[in-house]
Amino acid sequence: MKYRPEIDGLRAVAIISVIIYHAGFSVGSYPLLKGGFLGVDIFFVISGYLITSLIIKELQETGRFSIINFYERRTRRLLPALLTVIIVSLPFAWLFLIPNQLIDYSKSIISSVFFSSNFYWLFSLQEYDSESALLKPFLHTWSLAVEEQYYIFFPLILVAIYKWNKPKLLQLLGAGFILSICFAVYATNKNLSFSFYMLPSRFWELLAGAILATTLIYYPQQHTNNLLCRTMPVAGLFLITASLFLVDLTANHPGIITLIPVAGTVLIIWYSNEKDIVTKLLTSKPFVTVGLLSYSMYLWHYPLFAFSRIKSESISLEEKLLLILMTVVLSIFSYLLIEKPFRNKNRINIRTLVFTLGTATIIVLIITLAFIYKKGLPDRLPRIIANIETNVLNVRVCKSKGISCTMNSGQEKTLFLVGDSHMMPLEKPLFDYSLANRYTFNILNTGGCQYILNLNRVNKKTQKIIKSCTIAWQDKRRNILLSSTPATVIIGGRLPLLLSEESFNNQEGGIESPMLEQLQTADNSLSSNQQRKMVIFKEYKNSILELAEHGHKIILVYPVPEVGRHVPQTIQKMTRTNPQDAESILARNPITTSYKVYLERTRESFLLLDSIQHKNIRRVYPHKLFCNTAIKERCVTHNQTNSFYRDDDHLSDAGAGLLVNEIKLVLEKN
Repeated sequence: MKYRPEIDGLRAVAIISVIIYHAGFSVGSYPLLKGGFLGVDIFFVISGYLITSLIIKELQETGRFSIINFYERRTRRLLPALLTVIIVSLPFAWLFLIPNQLIDYSKSIISSVFFSSNFYWLFSLQEYDSESALLKPFLHTWSLAVEEQYYIFFPLILVAIYKWNKPKLLQLLGAGFILSICFAVYATNKNLSFSFYMLPSRFWELLAGAILATTLIYYPQQHTNNLLCRTMPVAGLFLITASLFLVDLTANHPGIITLIPVAGTVLIIWYSNEKDIVTKLLTSKPFVTVGLLSYSMYLWHYPLFAFSRIKSESISLEEKLLLILMTVVLSIFSYLLIEKPFRNKNRINIRTLVFTLGTATIIVLIITLAFIYKKGLPDRLPRIIANIETNVLNVRVCKSKGISCTMNSGQEKTLFLVGDSHMMPLEKPLFDYSLANRYTFNILNTGGCQYILNLNRVNKKTQKIIKSCTIAWQDKRRNILLSSTPATVIIGGRLPLLLSEESFNNQEGGIESPMLEQLQTADNSLSSNQQRKMVIFKEYKNSILELAEHGHKIILVYPVPEVGRHVPQTIQKMTRTNPQDAESILARNPITTSYKVYLERTRESFLLLDSIQHKNIRRVYPHKLFCNTAIKERCVTHNQTNSFYRDDDHLSDAGAGLLVNEIKLVLEKN
C-alpha cells in the first residue's frame, strides 16, 4: 500500500487524546478533554480502513489471500511490544500491589496475552473510569482484544464475500454496519458495560473504515472537486475536536453519538490531499512521529499512570507531565528496539519470532499463574495486611446474584441482614453466629442499594436507572421480609453518601472520586439534592417502621466511619521499605481520620436514624468502636496487628468482627 502519513497524524490525535483523558488534566474543575476516550474509536476506524485495504489489494493483485501471512503480520505488529510492557511491569506489580490486586493483575495479564481482556474486564469491572479502573494497569488492553478479535473473523468474512459475491461487497458491508450500530444503540441502553467492551457493539466502527477502504479502491478519489477537498478534511477535524471536548462517558456511547468522531475520521482519510491545511498539519513531522510511536505509547501510558496512582494515591500536575515524558521515552526505545525489528522479516525470521514470543509468553504465564496460585504472595507484606482480603465481594457468604440467600434453614429463630456493600463484611461472622445459636440466616444485601422503598438508583447525569437497585428490586426485598414470621432484622448501609450525594473528603488530603449516582422517584421528578433528601428521610423511615409494625425486631446499624484513603495500600506504602518494622512504624504514625469530620459528615444520617422510633427498634453505633477511643478526637483504622478496613470505607474481617460483637450484645438482650 502507498504510505499515507496523514493516517499516522490521525493516530497522533487519537493517542494524545487518550493520554490527556487518562491523565485527568483539567482547567479548574472542567476536564480538558472529557471525550478523550474517543481516541480509541479513531483507532478502530483506522484499523478497519488499513486491514480492508491490505486484504482487497492482495486479492486484486494475486487472486488469493494468505490468512497465515496476515496473522503473522498482526502477531509481529502487536505481540512483541505488548509482551515487553508486560514483562517490565511484573516487578512493579510485585512491589506495589497488595494480594488481591496482584491476583487481579495476573488474571488481566493472562487475558491480555490471549487477546480476551475485554471479556475479563466486562465480568470483573462494572464501570470504566471508576476509581478502581484507574488502578488496573492493563485495563486499556480491552481495545486491543476487540481489534484482535476483529482481525480473526473479519478477513475470513471479507474474503468469502469477495470470492462469492464481489458485486455486493459494499452493500453487504453497509448492511453489517447498520446492523452493528443498531445493536450498539440497543445494547448501550440495556447493558452499557457489555456494549462498551464487546466487539458486536464496536464492529460498525471498524466497518466504517472497511467501507471507506472498499469505496476508495473501487472508486478512487481523483481530487477533482476542489470544494469538497478543501472543506471535508476541515469538517472532519471539527467533528473530531468537538467530540473530544464535548462528549463524556454519560453519553450513550457506543451509539449514535459515536458517529461524530467516526465520521470525522472517515472524512479526513477520504478527502485528504496535499493542498489541504488539515493534511499539512497531520503530515507534519511532529504528528507523524507521534503517530509512529502511538502503539507503544498506548501500551506504556496506562500502566505508568496506574502504578503511580497505586503508589501515591494522587498525582500532581508535575508528576503527570513526568509520566507522559516517560511514556514518550519508553515508546521511542520500544519502537526502535522491539516494534521495528520484529516487523522486519529480514531481521527476525519466523523461527526466531515463534521461539522468542513463545518463550516470553511461557515466562509471563508461569509468573502470573504463580502469583495466582500463591494467593498474591502475602508473605512479602507486613503481617497486618498480608491476610486481608481486599475485595469485599470475594469474601461474601452469599455468592448468589439473586435477591437473597437463605442459610441454615429450618431453625425456630430467623435473622435477616439487609443493606448495601457496607453490610456485606458482616455476613460471615453473623453466619457463624447463626450456626452457633440456631438461627435461620437470610441475607438481603445488594451492593450500592440500601433498603429504601419507592426509589430507584439512577445515574446522576443521564438519570438512567441502575438495574441492581430499582423500585421493583426493593419490592422483592419487602415481600420477603413481610412474608416472614417476626424475626430479627439487621439493617444498615452507607447513608451519608446517599444523603449528601458527595463522595467523602476527610479534609486531610483523602478525597474519593466523584459519586456518579443518586436516588430518584419513578417519574424522575426530584430536581434538587434537598428534594431528594426530604424524600429519602420519608421513605427510609416508612420502610423501617413498616417492618417494625410487622413484628420484626430491628437493629439499626449507624454509619461506619469513612476513611478517604485505601487503608491496606496506605499501610503498604508506609512500610514498603521496612516491612519487618511495620508495627513500630504504624505505632508512630497511625492512620486516622478526624472525629469532628465524621460527626459533621453523619449529622443528617443520625438525625434520620434517631427520628425512627418504635418499641421494636434497637441501635448499634460503629463509631463508638473506632472514634474518640484509642486516640482522642480521632477515628482509628487499625491497631498494631489488624487493619479494621479492607479499603477506604468497607470493614475488614477484623473490623466486622468487632462490629458483630456489638450486634451480638443487642441480640442477646432481646
